[in-house]
Amino acid sequence: MTGLAVGLTIGVVLGATIADLAARLRRRREPGPVDVLDEDRDLIEVNFAAHINHLRDEVSGFADRLAGDDPVLRERLRMFERGEQA
Repeated sequence: MTGLAVGLTIGVVLGATIADLAARLRRRREPGPVDVLDEDRDLIEVNFAAHINHLRDEVSGFADRLAGDDPVLRERLRMFERGEQA
């Protein structure tokens, strides 16, 4: 084997080893599954519902301001608020 071939072989083996070690380290650092308690689910549900309601109110207010005095445009925007497509 020539010096170039030996160098390439060592480089390939070394590179593969480093990639394998990096993959192993990443797998070790990934968080495992999280156990969610029923109390946590209840709290998440209440907070999520409050957040969604707040967002709906914000979207509705924005649509009101955007439509201004145009009732036709406001009704079209309400279709989007209800999840319908125009």
